[in-house]
Formats: sequence, structure tokens, C-alpha cells
Amino acid sequence: MILITVSTEDSARLINNLVSACSRQRQAVALFFTGSGVRLLDDQNFLRGIDSAGEAAACGESWRHFFSDPCPISEGSQTDHSRLISQASHLLSF
Repeated sequence: MILITVSTEDSARLINNLVSACSRQRQAVALFFTGSGVRLLDDQNFLRGIDSAGEAAACGESWRHFFSDPCPISEGSQTDHSRLISQASHLLSF
């Protein structure tokens, strides 16, 4: 499994392309959003682009820092991020 950690909001196109490529190759991929990276989750087009990821979670603290609405994906913690890291064979961070 490839874990993509997203901590910036300027990587939307790259992340969508990576998730799509992984899907085409039947490569498992998971996403964890933290810091300003959670801002990407406020875009419906972006969310549609990552729907093939096996797991997608956002740091609850980061989400609440920017938004008051419920998070559109699973809300997690840095403990969830650590779990995903332990399961990943490759790590990417943006």
C-alpha cells in the first residue's frame, strides 16, 4: 500500500493523478490529510478524484482549525496516521 500524506493545499492535481494511476494499476493507496492539506477536502471535484483510494482520513484537529462543518471523509488522529504508516510499503508526502 502507498500512503500519501497531504499537508499542503497546493497539491490537488498531483494527488488526484496519483490516486487515479494507482487505481488503474490496482495498487492500494491510502490518504491522510493534515495541516492546511485538509482544505482540499472542501472541494467536491477533488473528493470525486480520490474516491478510489482504499482509505482516506483527515486529522480532526486540522479539520476543526479550518472548518466548522462535519468532515466529508473519516476524521482521525495522528494515531491513525501512524497506523497507516506501519501498513504502508511506500510513503509520499506533500
